[in-house]
Amino acid sequence: MKITRFFLLISFFLTFVLSCKNDDEGSDVNGDQYKITIEALSTNNSITDFDGFTCTITNKNSLQETVKVMSSSGILEFNLSPGNYDIVVTKEGVGYGIKENVSINKDQKIEINIIKQKYVSGLVIKEVYFSGVDTTDEYGPYIDLQDQYVVIYNNSNEVKYLDGISYAITKHWNSFPYMDYVASALQQNMISADFVYTFPGNGTDYPILPGEEKVLARSAQNFSLNISEATDLTGADFEVFLSDSNDIDIPSVPNMILNGTIRTDFLGYGTGYASPFLFKQEGDLRTFLEAQSFMVEGIIPGQMQEVFNIPKELIIDAVETGYYLFDVKAFPDDIDAGKILNQGAGTREVYVRKTIVNSNLLQDTNNSSNDFEIRLGQRSFPKN
Repeated sequence: MKITRFFLLISFFLTFVLSCKNDDEGSDVNGDQYKITIEALSTNNSITDFDGFTCTITNKNSLQETVKVMSSSGILEFNLSPGNYDIVVTKEGVGYGIKENVSINKDQKIEINIIKQKYVSGLVIKEVYFSGVDTTDEYGPYIDLQDQYVVIYNNSNEVKYLDGISYAITKHWNSFPYMDYVASALQQNMISADFVYTFPGNGTDYPILPGEEKVLARSAQNFSLNISEATDLTGADFEVFLSDSNDIDIPSVPNMILNGTIRTDFLGYGTGYASPFLFKQEGDLRTFLEAQSFMVEGIIPGQMQEVFNIPKELIIDAVETGYYLFDVKAFPDDIDAGKILNQGAGTREVYVRKTIVNSNLLQDTNNSSNDFEIRLGQRSFPKN
């Protein structure tokens, strides 16, 4: 038995050494590396100095990252093994560029267009809860969407004001192919809004301090009283109230101003098909929206609905949300270059913006693929 074990150990050792040798030889023969040149470019020369931009190249198979910092020229060289890679070039507060799933199989030059960040700091959408609770009652299973909310955060070092800022969701459901009017709007640098809810106030009535958050609720009620998994929104700062429905008005919570044809007080649909955004139009908003409105056929044939075309330069922040089975975007890349997807309605999944390490600032690169993550379980906001 001892001899057998000895020979087994010798055999294992020789096999391991030969295997490693073969792997090394295979690396020499089959592990060729290619010279890859990354060049940062900027449309209309809006960025001319790329000093300090970080280029991160991620192997999609091994998840190994290679990071280098650019000089003013915006040109870097890498030696990469064959495979598929994601390439991100970014400098916080300045701009970013991304190319996904790039196939490396030869020496090549890859140009990355850098989009200048329009809003370095200010109000951002911190958290979005659309998905609702999968529950049951005496009639059977159903999805409850009543406890939806959105959290707005002041990501700057100065006081901001919510007065006159509007919350909207895109008319285009990104689970479907682009509709003609959506494509036309995008060509005109417009975003088609399904409805528009506007924060009340005369300019300085509703301040939001640096590092402070405000909660916009579908309804400021404690929904956990009826469904234990639902959330308590009695401490919400604003709510949406529909006077011509069975909605309940909470007198202590300011109501959003409703603009246009309101079909629902949902802040978003459970699967995140309609992406949320914030915008502000100076001057009379109703007059502006009347000029920007038109009627389109809804999802139900023959049913006409009002839509607003919002110029993209008015957008303060936007989050490209959606359902994981679909890969269609509603915003142009200079508004949101990425997207964050959930698993469907009733999952209690929350879109959450990441925090920059060792700071109270939230990540804002105008790319929701990088800036957001999914958290299971919504927060409660009870009244103090």
